[in-house]
Amino acid sequence: MSNMQDLTSSAKGEWTSYLGKTETQYIEDTTSVVNGKDGLEEGLRQCMTKARLIAEQWRKAQDSALSLQRRNIDSVDTIVQNGVEGNQKIKAQFSAVVSSTLGESDVANINLLSSVEGESDFANINLLSSVEDLLRLDQYAFEKINSLIGPSCEAMKEAEISHFHIVSEIMVNAGKCLMNDYMVDGPSCSTPRKRAFNIPTMACIEDLRTPAFEGLLKSFREAGLGRQANGKVNNHQECMHPFSPSAPEILSGQLREELEQQNLQ
Repeated sequence: MSNMQDLTSSAKGEWTSYLGKTETQYIEDTTSVVNGKDGLEEGLRQCMTKARLIAEQWRKAQDSALSLQRRNIDSVDTIVQNGVEGNQKIKAQFSAVVSSTLGESDVANINLLSSVEGESDFANINLLSSVEDLLRLDQYAFEKINSLIGPSCEAMKEAEISHFHIVSEIMVNAGKCLMNDYMVDGPSCSTPRKRAFNIPTMACIEDLRTPAFEGLLKSFREAGLGRQANGKVNNHQECMHPFSPSAPEILSGQLREELEQQNLQ
């Protein structure tokens, strides 16, 4: 009887100890789960905040690029319009000179019919002089037109090339940023771990700020001149014009290849 009581007491003690250990372990596991849940929620909130910030910065970059493109188009239209107006003025002057020359030629012809041989020679000399004046005026008009249109065409080409390279760099950097820096975790059978997040500093955020229009235009021109000095712009322009229909398809193909390489890695 005493053995049964001892056995019962021993079993009761072991059962009580087991219940205590189980309760303690349950409380510890519950605390770990709550802490892990809080960490996951905090990480998710930070990811959502960064995603919204990146979307806002991307939208601002697109708006800035579109605004710059519209300003370039307006400036080119203004230059072309001024050139056309100058051509019209020169054409009017040329027409007036031609009309006056034709009138003088008619008078000279009448004088040729009614004058002596000496007066005929003098009229021919005047006619040749008028023709030479017309040729000089035509040459002057041609040089002035070239001086007006030439710099405008070069400036427009440089602006188009610079705009294309900047947009390409923005698209490539955006793809790398979204796929590398903010890549979502892939499914795995391992126990999830809390990831370390690299919070950008104020200096990095200030570097992402869109510069002023004058500085951006200066950097575009310097980038275009540097690429022309290295002999790369002409080849690239022959392969793909920035406003050609095939340019977006080639850019999307490059981004697609980079995404596939990231997925394979």
